[in-house]
Amino acid sequence: STHRPVLHRYKHFDWLYERLLEKFGTAIPIPCLPDKQVTGRFEEEFIRVRMERLQGWMSRMCRHPVVCQSEVFTLFLTYKDEK
Repeated sequence: STHRPVLHRYKHFDWLYERLLEKFGTAIPIPCLPDKQVTGRFEEEFIRVRMERLQGWMSRMCRHPVVCQSEVFTLFLTYKDEK
C-alpha cells in the first residue's frame, strides 16, 4: 500500500534526498524537499504546511517506478528511530 504511515524527522528526509541525488544523479530528476525554516520552526502552521509538503514529496517518490524500488528508499520506509 502507498498509504503506510512513516514517522520521520526532517533530517531523515534530508538524508534520503541526499542519498537519492547521489544514487541517481541527473538520470532521474529528484524534486527538492520543502524548505527547512530555521526560525519559527515550531509554529503549528509552519509544521502543518511542511508536513503536507513532505507527504506530497513522498507520494511522488512512491509513484516513481525506479526510486520506489531502490534500496535506499526501502531503508528509509522501514527505518525506525529508536529515540
